[in-house]
Amino acid sequence: MNISVVGMGRWGSCIAWYCSAIKQHKVKLYGKPGSPDFIRFKTERKNDYLVLPEAIELTDDLEYAVTSSDCIVVSIPAQRFRGFLKELKESKAACRRGFLSEKTFLLCMKGIECDTGKRLTQVFYEEMGINTRVAVWVGPGHVQDFYAGRP
Repeated sequence: MNISVVGMGRWGSCIAWYCSAIKQHKVKLYGKPGSPDFIRFKTERKNDYLVLPEAIELTDDLEYAVTSSDCIVVSIPAQRFRGFLKELKESKAACRRGFLSEKTFLLCMKGIECDTGKRLTQVFYEEMGINTRVAVWVGPGHVQDFYAGRP
């Protein structure tokens, strides 16, 4: 399966590592251009917890990440989620009628939208429409435990 992970923080990079190294999926890891996480992964291919396999493709092109994958894993701060969805809706990929509804979005974030009190799935459907597939990955776990094989 082709998977793109949006967000290069501890959890997003761990999910990318897990999907690639353990599950052998083809993975792209998206980060904001010029962000400290993106720069470090681009130059060192690691963060404080893990080393990314060479098989993981790093990109700062959101449209490419979304159009080239079947599943979009989103692991960004909850308070930035609505802004991310608006950015995604304004992309060229979203302009192709029904294109985003062909994707599965997996939300790997905790919390609610503070300004509205809405769950992240509610925010997702408000912005993206009811015909888009979305799932939520929740549960206890820490990056260092997953990386050490202790889920």
